[in-house]
Amino acid sequence: TNTLAFYTLDVSTHVTLSWTSFGSNLLAFALPALWSTKLREQLRQLKMGDNESFVAYSTQTRTLRTILNFENVVVSEFDLAEAATFETTRPSTRKF
Repeated sequence: TNTLAFYTLDVSTHVTLSWTSFGSNLLAFALPALWSTKLREQLRQLKMGDNESFVAYSTQTRTLRTILNFENVVVSEFDLAEAATFETTRPSTRKF
């Protein structure tokens, strides 16, 4: 796996790094390029399905936010709440 390859490449250097440096190096090695950009795009395009509960929708948005904010705050709590509110108040496309 990518993680095992990272450890075996230069284990003597990894043990001397601070936790922050080690974590940054590991993320840079293991994650694909533009991963953060792709997740932000997914968050922007996330829509609540007609048959989806708000709890399920909210869980998806908060999970994406947690991943994006792993190292620093990219999406604030307010921005997430605002986006979720705007999404749930859009005109319904349901057919009754």
